[in-house]
Amino acid sequence: MVISPVQYNFKVFDFAKVCKEISRNTLNDISVYGLLNEPKLTRDVKKLLLHHTILCICEFFIKHRSNVPSVLHFKPGSYTTRLHEFYSPDLIEDQIFKNIQKIQKLLPVRIFVCNVSFTTVAEHIQCNRGEGTEFLNSLNLFINSNNSERYTFSKVRQYALRNNLTFLNEEYFNQLKTKRLLFA
Repeated sequence: MVISPVQYNFKVFDFAKVCKEISRNTLNDISVYGLLNEPKLTRDVKKLLLHHTILCICEFFIKHRSNVPSVLHFKPGSYTTRLHEFYSPDLIEDQIFKNIQKIQKLLPVRIFVCNVSFTTVAEHIQCNRGEGTEFLNSLNLFINSNNSERYTFSKVRQYALRNNLTFLNEEYFNQLKTKRLLFA
C-alpha cells in the first residue's frame, strides 16, 4: 500500500512487505545453518536478522523507482510474520526495532517511525481528518530534516567490516548513493 499525497512531493510505503521479506530470508538462512532448533534468539540469529534487515531495506530503496522521495512507515510492534512463530514475538519486534534504529544512523534511507498504524494513517488522510494532516506535516518535516547531500559511506563501511556484512561493498554503496542523490 502506498500513500502519495497530492499536496506533498513524497510517497510513503508500508514496512509490512519489507518485514515479510526480511522474515522469509532470515528463516531460510536459519534453516540452512541449522539454527531453527534453538528456541533462544542467539547471537547468530540476531546477526542474520540484522543482515537481512539491512539487505531488504536497501533492496527496497534501490528497486523502487520513483521521481519523488520515498519513505518507509514503521510502527514498532505491529508486524507478525513466520519468524514470530519460531521465536518470541516481543524479542523479534525488539530486535527489528533496534536494527531499524541502527540503519537510520548508518544509511541514507528514510524510515519514519510512528506509533500509528499505516492503515489508520491512510484512512485519516483519505477522509481528510486532522490526524492525517498532522501526520503529513510531521512526515514532511522529517523528510526536509533528513538531508543526505553530504553523506559518505565511511560509517557503514566500518560497520560492514566489523559485522561481516559482505553484500555491502563499493558497488552496492554506489547504487544506493546514486539512487539517493537522484531523488533526494
